[in-house]
Amino acid sequence: MNSALAQRLPPTSRNKVFSSITIPQHTVSTAPLSVNSRLTKGTHLVTTLTPDAAGRLYVLSGPSGVGKGTLCQLLLPQRPALKLSISTTSRTMRPGEVDGTHYDFVDRPTFMQQVAQGAFIEWAEYNGNCYGTPFHTVEQALSQGFDLLLEIEVQGALQVRERLADRCCLIMVVPPTFETLAQRLRTRATETDEVIQRRLSISQHELTQTDAFDHVVVNDRLEDALNQLLVIIPWRPAPDTPATDNPS
Repeated sequence: MNSALAQRLPPTSRNKVFSSITIPQHTVSTAPLSVNSRLTKGTHLVTTLTPDAAGRLYVLSGPSGVGKGTLCQLLLPQRPALKLSISTTSRTMRPGEVDGTHYDFVDRPTFMQQVAQGAFIEWAEYNGNCYGTPFHTVEQALSQGFDLLLEIEVQGALQVRERLADRCCLIMVVPPTFETLAQRLRTRATETDEVIQRRLSISQHELTQTDAFDHVVVNDRLEDALNQLLVIIPWRPAPDTPATDNPS
């Protein structure tokens, strides 16, 4: 691994992330992010998937507004064996989103029913909305030999680490400064100041979890961040297609 491209964020850089914006301290929990204790069913995946599945699981996480979605869009065309997992969410669909393409949108009672049935390999409640990755999505893709990319919240990433540690690679995308993150959220203009402030409070805590991740990518310049991901996630042909030289 090229340490200049894919390295852990050093302590000085971690401190820099928090140096440019003031977050009300009473809104920030100091407790560690916990793995959801209600993930009690569906554990067969851990034993049946590991021996046979040829694919690898890549988990891309980080604060809201850090650019995860844009990086995924740029990354996927350059990695033919990589598929994007479609998460299920209870949140309201945003303008331009398509059900089944961006997320599988369900109401909260339906989501919680799926939780009770053990339908998710991970799930988390973030900013009042629930998000989860269905077991069947992971099992199908990896058993077919595809690599799978999960773009999920930090809480969910920690659950995946606990359940499939030997099959997953955790990547956290972070902003160059916290002020940059705040500006990106406000520029989206899709939420109220109160919601944005709540997201920033959550983000401040999420950014203390970098040690739980295999790689930390600083998204200062989009092209540089993408190049780091291309180093972390190797090129390989899609399953059942002739192997050719890596075009990149």
